[in-house]
Amino acid sequence: MCSTSFLTVCTSPETERINAGDGGVYDALSCGQLFRGTVYGEDGALRALYGELLAHPTLAVGHLTREGFGQVVVKAELLPEDRLKAEHPARSFDVSCLSHTLILNRMGMWDTTAEGMFEEIERRLRAPGRLRIVGRYMDAHTDFSWNSRWGQEGPVVRCLSKGSVMRLETRDGMPVDITPILHGFIGERTKDGYGEIISYPALDGYYRAAETVSPEKYGMELPLNYVSLQRSSRMIDEVLRLLLKRRIQSLAVLDRRDDPAEPDAGIPAPLDLLRFIRDGFHPAVSDEALVQWYREGRKEDAREFFF
Repeated sequence: MCSTSFLTVCTSPETERINAGDGGVYDALSCGQLFRGTVYGEDGALRALYGELLAHPTLAVGHLTREGFGQVVVKAELLPEDRLKAEHPARSFDVSCLSHTLILNRMGMWDTTAEGMFEEIERRLRAPGRLRIVGRYMDAHTDFSWNSRWGQEGPVVRCLSKGSVMRLETRDGMPVDITPILHGFIGERTKDGYGEIISYPALDGYYRAAETVSPEKYGMELPLNYVSLQRSSRMIDEVLRLLLKRRIQSLAVLDRRDDPAEPDAGIPAPLDLLRFIRDGFHPAVSDEALVQWYREGRKEDAREFFF
């Protein structure tokens, strides 16, 4: 065996507290953060997934989606050909949990022991009786997570904590193919993210360095909050309507007949001209408002509209 070094990049996602319609308060991921991952699989399945993401890039994930939370945009960046070797023989190898892992033992009970995970690994490798545990660093976790299949809080269970790791070796010294557990899922509720593991041939020594980085974010920042934006929008709307109204009334003053006895006569200015002026200021104003403002301008003193 030999030794090697690893560089681990660490980041802590930003979270915030949100109030739900049922009165509960939850921790949620802050919006704007980017997450990346890799999906392994057969060629046909990967191409089907790629096509689905192209057709439906917007998804709603997690809890409280009916209240507007959990909207995400998913983009598939690469679809490379499989470059993994067909087999990965190893006489000694390490298995590490990348997420909390739920294991059921033979009695149907949740198992947080190394032996429970060991039996699951033997079953996955189809190597019963060929392996033994050399070393372990295991921990248990009490889970209160949301169960997406039930649509409600799941039962409180004890599971293997993420970061748990064990070293296995073959009893007879002959290598075993660890391809089925190189990077995959074991145990229960894998669709909810439980049971993700990674395996690699064992080494005598490790040197691990860690680098902490800030969460990567989508580069869009709002200068104001939503309430301020709404107030500003209302103010701009009122200003544009006032400017349009003054322009229409000023045009009416210029078109006014010399005979003051008929201030409310027909509209000499064609409606198309009024619409042309409107489209340059506030296209949402109705034709009825344009006609009303024009007739008001024919009745008032011209000095009130020139400024």
